[in-house]
Amino acid sequence: MAHAIPPLPPAPAPRPDLSLAQDCRHCHEWGTVVTPHGHHELCPDCQHPTHSDIAPQSADIAVDRTSAHP
Repeated sequence: MAHAIPPLPPAPAPRPDLSLAQDCRHCHEWGTVVTPHGHHELCPDCQHPTHSDIAPQSADIAVDRTSAHP
């Protein structure tokens, strides 16, 4: 007789930054939303990373090569 694999325990909900969630109508100031599959995710409207949290890409950095060598 074969036995089914027991389901995994649910993953813990992500930890949102509640200061970013203030006045958010999408998540009602919770900072997280529940997907149609029943998973908790950070709110896409208010919990997005800021530009300071992301390392600049090489294409975004302007290099002045004329001043590098006289």
